[in-house]
Amino acid sequence: MKVPQLNSTQSQQQQGAKVFIGLLKLTMALAFLIIIGLVISYAHTNLESVDKLITTAKPWLLSWRV
Repeated sequence: MKVPQLNSTQSQQQQGAKVFIGLLKLTMALAFLIIIGLVISYAHTNLESVDKLITTAKPWLLSWRV
């Protein structure tokens, strides 16, 4: 009678592991998307500051854009 109980415990553990792995994948995907968003926003603000620097301090650098 102990064998079915062991099997049910194993199946519960396997199901718990599947749920844990699924939640882990979801968390990693969410963290990845947050990191991508932060990188994009940082790059955008950095480009704005570089553009501001070029237009205010060194307008002659804009000649390559024309």
